[in-house]
Amino acid sequence: MSRSDSSSIKEAMSFTSDKEEEEVGDDSILPKITFAPPPLRPLSPTKLYLASACMGIISLLSALLGISFFFCPDHIWYIRPICHDTHYKYLFPLLVPVTAWFAIANWVGWEFFRYA
Repeated sequence: MSRSDSSSIKEAMSFTSDKEEEEVGDDSILPKITFAPPPLRPLSPTKLYLASACMGIISLLSALLGISFFFCPDHIWYIRPICHDTHYKYLFPLLVPVTAWFAIANWVGWEFFRYA
C-alpha cells in the first residue's frame, strides 16, 4: 500500500480523531474500536410533538381495544362477526406480546451464540 493510499483511507475515515487511530504494521491505519454510542443530534420540537401525538394515539387505540373485549359494539354490522367470534379476535392482541417475546428470545440466543 502506497503512502497516497494510506492518506486517502485516512481521509475516508474522517469520523475518527487522530488520537483514536492506531498504527499497525507499516502503513495500515485501523480505527480504534469503541462501544460508545454516536453523539445525539437535538430533535426539533415539531418531531417531538409528532412522536408524542403518535404515542398518544397508539395508547388510545390500545385502551379502546381493551374495552372492546368487555363491551363489543354489537349494533355495528361489520363488527358483529368479530364480537361473536371466540377465537380469532384474540389474534392481534396476542400477536404483540408473542412477537416481542420472540424478538427478545432471539436476541438473547444470538448474544449467547456470539460470545460462546
